[in-house]
Amino acid sequence: MNAQFKLPFNVVLVLAVVLGIGLRWANLATNVYWVDEVHTATRIAGYTRNQVHDRLFDNGFVDVGALKAYQIPEPAQSLTKTWTALEQHPEHPPLYFLLGRLWLQVWLPFSNDWVLGLRSLSVLISLTLLPGIYWLCHELFSKQPARQTVGWVAIALFSMSPLHILYAQEARQYSLFAAVTVGASAALLRAIRRDRPIGWLQYTFLLIMGLYSHLLFGLVAIAHGLYLFMMRVPIASLKRYGISLGIGILAFMPWLLMLFRYVTQVERAVDATQRGVDLNYLINVWLRNLSRIFFSIDLGTANLLLLALVGYAFYRLYQDTPRATWLFVVTLIGVSAIPFMMTDGITGGISSTRIRYLIPSYVGIQVAIAYLLTRCLSRYPALLPPVLRPTWIWKTVCAVIMIGMLTASLADANQVVSWTKSDKAAYYPAIAAAINAAESPVVVSDSSPTYILALGRLLDDRVSLHLVTRPMSLEPLNAFSDIFVFDPSRRLQRVLEDTWGYDLQAVVKQNDSFQLLTAIAR
Repeated sequence: MNAQFKLPFNVVLVLAVVLGIGLRWANLATNVYWVDEVHTATRIAGYTRNQVHDRLFDNGFVDVGALKAYQIPEPAQSLTKTWTALEQHPEHPPLYFLLGRLWLQVWLPFSNDWVLGLRSLSVLISLTLLPGIYWLCHELFSKQPARQTVGWVAIALFSMSPLHILYAQEARQYSLFAAVTVGASAALLRAIRRDRPIGWLQYTFLLIMGLYSHLLFGLVAIAHGLYLFMMRVPIASLKRYGISLGIGILAFMPWLLMLFRYVTQVERAVDATQRGVDLNYLINVWLRNLSRIFFSIDLGTANLLLLALVGYAFYRLYQDTPRATWLFVVTLIGVSAIPFMMTDGITGGISSTRIRYLIPSYVGIQVAIAYLLTRCLSRYPALLPPVLRPTWIWKTVCAVIMIGMLTASLADANQVVSWTKSDKAAYYPAIAAAINAAESPVVVSDSSPTYILALGRLLDDRVSLHLVTRPMSLEPLNAFSDIFVFDPSRRLQRVLEDTWGYDLQAVVKQNDSFQLLTAIAR
């Protein structure tokens, strides 16, 4: 497979790929279902948050089983209902959701577990990332003697990366975002190299897919254009890129118009990333996220060692490869990350701390690390300084990275709640266990419908819900053996205590704004 490496290392690469594929399928059905995935399911089923709220709240007692109707599309339902629900949330382009709707059409006749079905789609999409990254490395390092080896090392890194494994297990569009970023980048390099209509047509198709997969793919398209401009490619190539980009924008125009129509929804999504944090906090999270793409944890001060390794990887990339190679990686990383980092540094926002927003940048970093390991372990001279020439140093570095990623991914596979989910998701299992243990429980809540739907997946069908927006409209609860109050507002708590005469005691508590209480009659 890799003539530059001895057989044992080739075996390690193959094992890494096999394990990475296997870990993507581990515990798909048992990982906690959280609010972002609820948004995916409800919109695929054709419902908005407000529609779910209007149908479930202030309508007396509701069985848990009734929640499924708002997360599973009806068999005869057309894509139009899904599209209509998506239109009101244009901050998320529709491609993944439409693919999910079509996939569930095939999945649901065999299994009623819609969450497992959507997550399996994400896994399958994530698997296309592996041949895609080999293709990208083949195009990037086409003039390097070890280009095939770089591709195989990159496949191993992407296979075992906790970042790609965890997002492959979520019913969200981030595995698609990564796959299309890699595919479009490889297609652009191939189109430039061969300069044939079929190559530019392929790039145009992937460009459109990228725009419809995630709004931030627009930065990837800008990075491609900046790269061509800085490389001073022939005018003919710039024109073809311009035509591809123009076709892509025209094809995306229906969704752009939707963005303008529902601009307030987009503004609310942007406002959610404004927290007023300081620069020290941002730097710490940036370093933590860098370690998470390899080791899934915060390494503390050891993050600086990883940062140094990444820095050296870029130095070697700059020194050893043609400008056409290193400049592509740098522009992909820079255009995708620097705008967020600079804006957050000035405004105190947290967009740059959300690792899923910077996936294209982390793709570039992983490619640079793959090149560094290949260059320093292969038979070809690495032109390293004398202190870094001993092979055992790089064997150790490679072993630490591969073993670290394997250990991290195995640990993640045994976690019910990963770091990709919200803090609240960690409390769902304990909350559900307490409710399910009761003989005849009822859950009273005025919380968000997305929290209710997320919790509902873990509840037994015999659990009843009493969801209200007006606490004074509560119905008598004495027919139930246990009364639980989930994520209640202060107003609901006062009504239960002052009007209905219950004492409220905490059962599971994250903080005062997210908890499960039990109501006991005085």
